[in-house]
Amino acid sequence: MALLFADSFEHYGTSTAARANMLAGLYATIAGSSQVVNDPSVARTGNRYYTDYQAGGTSIRYPTDSNEVGAAVGIFLPQMPTSSAGRCGFSIRDELQNTIVNVAIQPNGSVTIERTDSAASVIGQTDSGLITTGAWHHFEVRVLQDNVVGEVELRINGVLELIVNNVDLGTVLPRFWRTWGGSAVGSVDRRFDDLILWDTTGGVNNTFFGPARCIPNTLASDVAGGQWSVVGAASGAAAVTEGAPNADTSYVTAAAPGNISDYNFSELPPEAEAIAGICVIGMAKLAAGGLGNAQISIVSDEEVAEGEDNVLTSAYTYRADIFEKDPATGQLWTKSAFEAATLRLEKTA
Repeated sequence: MALLFADSFEHYGTSTAARANMLAGLYATIAGSSQVVNDPSVARTGNRYYTDYQAGGTSIRYPTDSNEVGAAVGIFLPQMPTSSAGRCGFSIRDELQNTIVNVAIQPNGSVTIERTDSAASVIGQTDSGLITTGAWHHFEVRVLQDNVVGEVELRINGVLELIVNNVDLGTVLPRFWRTWGGSAVGSVDRRFDDLILWDTTGGVNNTFFGPARCIPNTLASDVAGGQWSVVGAASGAAAVTEGAPNADTSYVTAAAPGNISDYNFSELPPEAEAIAGICVIGMAKLAAGGLGNAQISIVSDEEVAEGEDNVLTSAYTYRADIFEKDPATGQLWTKSAFEAATLRLEKTA
Protein backbone atom coordinates (compact mmCIF):
# COMPACT_ATOMS: atom_id res chain seq x y z
CA MET A 1 0.00 0.00 0.00
CA ALA A 2 1.11 3.53 -0.72
CA LEU A 3 -1.97 5.72 -0.32
CA LEU A 4 -2.39 5.88 3.46
CA PHE A 5 -5.11 8.47 4.11
CA ALA A 6 -7.17 11.13 2.34
CA ASP A 7 -9.41 13.80 3.83
CA SER A 8 -11.70 16.47 2.39
CA PHE A 9 -12.97 17.59 5.85
CA GLU A 10 -16.60 17.10 4.77
CA HIS A 11 -17.93 14.77 7.49
CA TYR A 12 -16.83 16.11 10.90
CA GLY A 13 -19.42 18.84 11.17
CA THR A 14 -18.47 22.51 11.24
CA SER A 15 -17.23 25.25 13.54
CA THR A 16 -15.43 24.30 16.74
CA ALA A 17 -17.61 21.20 17.27
CA ALA A 18 -15.68 19.50 14.47
CA ARG A 19 -12.50 19.44 16.58
CA ALA A 20 -13.79 16.79 18.99
CA ASN A 21 -15.06 14.69 16.11
CA MET A 22 -11.69 14.80 14.34
CA LEU A 23 -10.06 13.48 17.52
CA ALA A 24 -12.44 10.50 17.64
CA GLY A 25 -10.03 7.99 16.12
CA LEU A 26 -8.28 9.79 13.26
CA TYR A 27 -6.34 12.88 14.37
CA ALA A 28 -3.83 12.81 17.22
CA THR A 29 -3.92 16.51 18.19
CA ILE A 30 -6.17 19.42 17.28
CA ALA A 31 -5.24 23.09 17.52
CA GLY A 32 -7.43 24.92 20.01
CA SER A 33 -8.35 27.72 17.61
CA SER A 34 -9.05 25.53 14.61
CA GLN A 35 -12.37 24.73 12.98
CA VAL A 36 -14.01 23.29 9.90
CA VAL A 37 -15.66 26.01 7.82
CA ASN A 38 -18.57 25.42 5.45
CA ASP A 39 -18.01 27.82 2.57
CA PRO A 40 -18.26 26.39 -0.97
CA SER A 41 -17.03 29.69 -2.41
CA VAL A 42 -13.65 29.18 -0.71
CA ALA A 43 -13.29 25.39 -0.31
CA ARG A 44 -10.93 23.86 -2.84
CA THR A 45 -13.02 20.69 -3.14
CA GLY A 46 -16.53 20.07 -1.86
CA ASN A 47 -18.05 22.58 0.56
CA ARG A 48 -15.68 22.67 3.53
CA TYR A 49 -12.09 23.39 4.50
CA TYR A 50 -10.06 23.27 7.70
CA THR A 51 -8.56 26.43 9.21
CA ASP A 52 -5.87 26.67 11.88
CA TYR A 53 -4.58 29.77 13.65
CA GLN A 54 -2.13 28.25 16.15
CA ALA A 55 1.61 27.66 16.00
CA GLY A 56 1.31 24.20 17.58
CA GLY A 57 -1.23 22.65 15.31
CA THR A 58 -3.26 19.70 14.22
CA SER A 59 -1.60 16.35 13.61
CA ILE A 60 -2.42 12.93 12.21
CA ARG A 61 -0.39 9.75 12.51
CA TYR A 62 1.18 8.03 9.51
CA PRO A 63 -0.07 4.40 9.52
CA THR A 64 3.25 3.06 8.23
CA ASP A 65 6.70 2.03 9.43
CA SER A 66 8.42 3.39 6.33
CA ASN A 67 11.24 5.94 6.64
CA GLU A 68 10.14 7.53 3.37
CA VAL A 69 6.78 9.28 3.39
CA GLY A 70 4.91 11.91 1.46
CA ALA A 71 2.16 14.44 2.07
CA ALA A 72 0.00 16.49 -0.28
CA VAL A 73 -2.32 19.29 0.77
CA GLY A 74 -3.95 22.40 -0.62
CA ILE A 75 -3.16 25.64 1.28
CA PHE A 76 -4.96 28.98 0.93
CA LEU A 77 -3.73 32.18 2.61
CA PRO A 78 -6.03 35.24 2.73
CA GLN A 79 -2.97 37.25 3.76
CA MET A 80 0.78 36.62 3.83
CA PRO A 81 2.81 36.38 7.04
CA THR A 82 4.21 39.77 7.98
CA SER A 83 7.38 38.45 9.62
CA SER A 84 9.57 35.39 9.81
CA ALA A 85 7.94 34.56 13.14
CA GLY A 86 4.61 34.36 11.31
CA ARG A 87 5.78 31.90 8.65
CA CYS A 88 3.42 28.94 8.30
CA GLY A 89 2.76 25.63 6.62
CA PHE A 90 3.13 22.08 7.87
CA SER A 91 5.71 19.66 9.20
CA ILE A 92 6.67 15.99 9.21
CA ARG A 93 7.40 14.85 12.76
CA ASP A 94 8.67 11.82 14.62
CA GLU A 95 7.05 9.69 17.33
CA LEU A 96 7.62 12.34 20.02
CA GLN A 97 6.32 15.11 17.72
CA ASN A 98 9.87 16.40 17.21
CA THR A 99 10.34 18.12 13.87
CA ILE A 100 12.02 16.23 11.05
CA VAL A 101 11.27 18.97 8.51
CA ASN A 102 9.05 22.03 8.35
CA VAL A 103 7.61 23.34 5.08
CA ALA A 104 7.14 27.07 5.68
CA ILE A 105 5.64 29.91 3.63
CA GLN A 106 7.69 33.09 4.13
CA PRO A 107 6.52 36.75 3.98
CA ASN A 108 8.07 37.18 0.51
CA GLY A 109 6.10 34.25 -0.92
CA SER A 110 9.01 31.83 -0.95
CA VAL A 111 8.86 28.42 0.70
CA THR A 112 11.59 27.15 3.00
CA ILE A 113 12.49 23.67 4.20
CA GLU A 114 13.62 23.88 7.81
CA ARG A 115 15.27 21.20 9.91
CA THR A 116 13.86 22.43 13.24
CA ASP A 117 11.30 24.97 14.44
CA SER A 118 14.03 27.65 14.40
CA ALA A 119 13.98 30.17 11.56
CA ALA A 120 17.75 29.76 11.40
CA SER A 121 17.53 26.08 10.44
CA VAL A 122 16.73 26.56 6.73
CA ILE A 123 18.17 23.80 4.53
CA GLY A 124 16.45 24.85 1.29
CA GLN A 125 14.47 27.80 -0.12
CA THR A 126 12.51 28.50 -3.31
CA ASP A 127 12.39 31.76 -5.23
CA SER A 128 10.27 34.55 -3.79
CA GLY A 129 6.77 35.24 -5.09
CA LEU A 130 5.94 31.55 -5.52
CA ILE A 131 2.99 31.66 -3.11
CA THR A 132 0.31 34.33 -3.47
CA THR A 133 -2.74 35.25 -1.41
CA GLY A 134 -6.32 34.51 -2.36
CA ALA A 135 -5.56 31.30 -4.24
CA TRP A 136 -5.17 27.60 -3.46
CA HIS A 137 -1.67 26.20 -3.89
CA HIS A 138 -1.02 22.46 -3.96
CA PHE A 139 1.92 21.49 -1.75
CA GLU A 140 3.50 18.06 -1.93
CA VAL A 141 6.59 16.89 -0.11
CA ARG A 142 8.55 13.64 0.03
CA VAL A 143 10.80 13.02 3.03
CA LEU A 144 13.43 10.30 3.25
CA GLN A 145 14.41 10.13 6.92
CA ASP A 146 18.06 9.18 7.39
CA ASN A 147 20.84 10.66 9.49
CA VAL A 148 23.31 10.63 6.58
CA VAL A 149 21.52 10.57 3.23
CA GLY A 150 18.29 12.26 4.29
CA GLU A 151 16.36 13.85 1.45
CA VAL A 152 13.49 16.30 0.99
CA GLU A 153 11.72 16.92 -2.31
CA LEU A 154 9.15 19.71 -2.63
CA ARG A 155 6.67 20.30 -5.42
CA ILE A 156 4.25 23.23 -5.63
CA ASN A 157 1.27 23.04 -7.98
CA GLY A 158 2.82 19.96 -9.56
CA VAL A 159 6.16 21.65 -10.32
CA LEU A 160 9.45 20.52 -8.76
CA GLU A 161 10.77 23.44 -6.71
CA LEU A 162 13.38 21.98 -4.34
CA ILE A 163 15.45 18.86 -3.74
CA VAL A 164 17.61 18.83 -0.63
CA ASN A 165 19.75 15.72 -0.20
CA ASN A 166 22.50 14.23 1.94
CA VAL A 167 21.23 15.94 5.08
CA ASP A 168 20.92 14.64 8.62
CA LEU A 169 17.20 14.05 9.24
CA GLY A 170 17.72 12.18 12.49
CA THR A 171 17.38 8.55 13.48
CA VAL A 172 13.67 8.35 14.36
CA LEU A 173 11.04 7.36 11.82
CA PRO A 174 8.46 9.88 10.57
CA ARG A 175 5.17 9.37 12.40
CA PHE A 176 3.04 12.54 12.06
CA TRP A 177 1.91 15.16 9.56
CA ARG A 178 1.15 18.39 11.42
CA THR A 179 -0.05 21.91 10.65
CA TRP A 180 2.65 24.30 11.77
CA GLY A 181 3.64 27.92 12.15
CA GLY A 182 6.18 30.19 13.80
CA SER A 183 5.75 31.86 17.18
CA ALA A 184 3.68 34.76 15.74
CA VAL A 185 1.56 32.73 13.33
CA GLY A 186 -1.62 33.26 15.37
CA SER A 187 -2.53 36.24 13.21
CA VAL A 188 -2.30 34.24 9.97
CA ASP A 189 -5.41 32.36 8.79
CA ARG A 190 -4.17 29.14 7.15
CA ARG A 191 -6.76 27.12 5.27
CA PHE A 192 -6.23 23.46 4.35
CA ASP A 193 -8.07 21.11 2.01
CA ASP A 194 -7.46 17.82 0.16
CA LEU A 195 -5.01 16.23 2.59
CA ILE A 196 -3.30 13.07 1.26
CA LEU A 197 -0.73 10.97 3.12
CA TRP A 198 1.38 8.35 1.30
CA ASP A 199 4.57 6.36 1.47
CA THR A 200 6.81 4.75 -1.15
CA THR A 201 5.76 1.13 -0.63
CA GLY A 202 3.44 -0.86 -2.87
CA GLY A 203 3.01 -1.00 -6.62
CA VAL A 204 0.84 2.11 -7.13
CA ASN A 205 0.55 5.59 -5.59
CA ASN A 206 4.11 5.31 -4.26
CA THR A 207 5.31 8.67 -5.52
CA PHE A 208 3.95 12.19 -6.02
CA PHE A 209 0.20 12.42 -6.64
CA GLY A 210 0.31 15.79 -8.38
CA PRO A 211 -2.48 18.35 -7.77
CA ALA A 212 -4.96 15.67 -6.70
CA ARG A 213 -8.33 16.34 -5.09
CA CYS A 214 -10.20 14.44 -2.37
CA ILE A 215 -13.67 14.33 -3.89
CA PRO A 216 -16.36 13.58 -1.29
CA ASN A 217 -18.85 10.90 -2.28
CA THR A 218 -22.06 9.83 -0.58
CA LEU A 219 -24.13 6.68 -0.57
CA ALA A 220 -27.08 6.97 -2.95
CA SER A 221 -29.31 4.04 -2.04
CA ASP A 222 -29.60 0.65 -0.37
CA VAL A 223 -29.13 -2.60 -2.25
CA ALA A 224 -32.17 -4.84 -1.67
CA GLY A 225 -31.85 -7.61 0.88
CA GLY A 226 -29.71 -5.79 3.41
CA GLN A 227 -29.56 -7.34 6.88
CA TRP A 228 -28.64 -4.25 8.89
CA SER A 229 -31.60 -2.45 10.48
CA VAL A 230 -32.16 1.28 9.88
CA VAL A 231 -32.92 3.63 12.78
CA GLY A 232 -33.98 7.26 12.43
CA ALA A 233 -33.75 7.55 8.63
CA ALA A 234 -35.68 6.53 5.53
CA SER A 235 -32.84 4.32 4.27
CA GLY A 236 -29.55 2.88 5.37
CA ALA A 237 -27.72 5.07 2.87
CA ALA A 238 -29.28 8.18 4.41
CA ALA A 239 -28.46 7.01 7.94
CA VAL A 240 -24.83 6.25 7.12
CA THR A 241 -24.12 9.37 5.04
CA GLU A 242 -23.60 12.30 7.42
CA GLY A 243 -22.16 15.77 7.09
CA ALA A 244 -21.71 15.67 10.86
CA PRO A 245 -21.97 12.84 13.38
CA ASN A 246 -25.41 12.80 15.01
CA ALA A 247 -24.71 10.09 17.62
CA ASP A 248 -27.75 7.88 18.06
CA THR A 249 -30.20 9.99 16.03
CA SER A 250 -29.79 7.96 12.84
CA TYR A 251 -27.70 4.86 12.21
CA VAL A 252 -27.69 1.27 10.99
CA THR A 253 -27.27 -1.66 13.33
CA ALA A 254 -26.62 -5.40 13.00
CA ALA A 255 -27.70 -8.05 15.48
CA ALA A 256 -25.71 -11.11 14.48
CA PRO A 257 -22.29 -11.97 13.05
CA GLY A 258 -22.55 -12.44 9.31
CA ASN A 259 -25.16 -9.70 8.83
CA ILE A 260 -24.39 -7.83 5.59
CA SER A 261 -25.82 -4.75 3.89
CA ASP A 262 -24.67 -3.22 0.59
CA TYR A 263 -25.12 0.37 -0.59
CA ASN A 264 -24.78 2.09 -3.96
CA PHE A 265 -22.37 5.00 -4.42
CA SER A 266 -23.37 8.35 -5.88
CA GLU A 267 -22.04 9.37 -9.29
CA LEU A 268 -18.70 11.13 -9.41
CA PRO A 269 -18.35 14.52 -11.12
CA PRO A 270 -17.37 14.36 -14.82
CA GLU A 271 -13.84 15.62 -14.15
CA ALA A 272 -13.03 12.59 -11.95
CA GLU A 273 -11.39 10.67 -14.79
CA ALA A 274 -8.44 9.17 -12.88
CA ILE A 275 -8.96 7.65 -9.43
CA ALA A 276 -5.82 7.06 -7.36
CA GLY A 277 -7.73 5.33 -4.60
CA ILE A 278 -10.74 5.31 -2.32
CA CYS A 279 -10.57 6.27 1.36
CA VAL A 280 -13.70 5.23 3.25
CA ILE A 281 -14.04 6.88 6.66
CA GLY A 282 -16.62 5.25 8.89
CA MET A 283 -17.73 5.84 12.48
CA ALA A 284 -19.04 2.95 14.60
CA LYS A 285 -19.48 1.68 18.15
CA LEU A 286 -20.90 -1.24 20.11
CA ALA A 287 -24.58 -0.76 20.88
CA ALA A 288 -24.13 -2.52 24.22
CA GLY A 289 -21.36 -3.99 26.34
CA GLY A 290 -19.44 -7.03 25.22
CA LEU A 291 -17.43 -7.76 22.11
CA GLY A 292 -18.09 -6.98 18.48
CA ASN A 293 -16.31 -6.43 15.17
CA ALA A 294 -17.36 -4.71 11.95
CA GLN A 295 -15.82 -4.50 8.50
CA ILE A 296 -16.20 -2.13 5.54
CA SER A 297 -15.54 -3.61 2.09
CA ILE A 298 -16.10 -2.65 -1.53
CA VAL A 299 -17.72 -5.08 -3.99
CA SER A 300 -16.93 -4.73 -7.69
CA ASP A 301 -18.37 -7.18 -10.23
CA GLU A 302 -18.87 -9.70 -7.39
CA GLU A 303 -15.22 -9.44 -6.30
CA VAL A 304 -14.67 -8.14 -2.76
CA ALA A 305 -11.90 -5.86 -1.50
CA GLU A 306 -11.98 -6.21 2.27
CA GLY A 307 -11.18 -3.44 4.71
CA GLU A 308 -9.85 -3.93 8.22
CA ASP A 309 -11.78 -6.20 10.58
CA ASN A 310 -12.19 -3.58 13.31
CA VAL A 311 -12.76 -4.31 16.98
CA LEU A 312 -15.45 -1.94 18.20
CA THR A 313 -15.72 -0.24 21.58
CA SER A 314 -18.58 1.49 23.39
CA ALA A 315 -17.46 4.90 22.05
CA TYR A 316 -18.11 6.16 18.54
CA THR A 317 -14.76 5.99 16.73
CA TYR A 318 -13.67 6.91 13.21
CA ARG A 319 -11.65 4.43 11.18
CA ALA A 320 -10.31 4.77 7.65
CA ASP A 321 -10.00 2.03 5.03
CA ILE A 322 -8.02 2.41 1.80
CA PHE A 323 -8.96 0.69 -1.46
CA GLU A 324 -6.37 1.47 -4.11
CA LYS A 325 -7.32 -1.13 -6.72
CA ASP A 326 -10.52 -2.44 -8.23
CA PRO A 327 -10.74 -6.06 -6.97
CA ALA A 328 -12.37 -7.13 -10.24
CA THR A 329 -9.40 -6.06 -12.38
CA GLY A 330 -6.43 -5.64 -10.04
CA GLN A 331 -5.92 -2.20 -11.59
CA LEU A 332 -6.61 1.33 -10.41
CA TRP A 333 -10.26 2.29 -10.28
CA THR A 334 -12.04 3.84 -13.23
CA LYS A 335 -14.98 6.18 -12.86
CA SER A 336 -17.42 3.68 -14.34
CA ALA A 337 -16.16 0.79 -12.19
CA PHE A 338 -16.45 2.85 -9.02
CA GLU A 339 -19.98 3.95 -9.81
CA ALA A 340 -21.00 0.34 -10.47
CA ALA A 341 -19.43 -0.90 -7.22
CA THR A 342 -21.13 -1.10 -3.84
CA LEU A 343 -20.05 -0.43 -0.26
CA ARG A 344 -20.52 -3.38 2.09
CA LEU A 345 -21.01 -3.33 5.85
CA GLU A 346 -20.56 -6.63 7.68
CA LYS A 347 -20.79 -7.54 11.32
CA THR A 348 -17.92 -10.00 11.59
CA ALA A 349 -18.09 -10.84 15.30
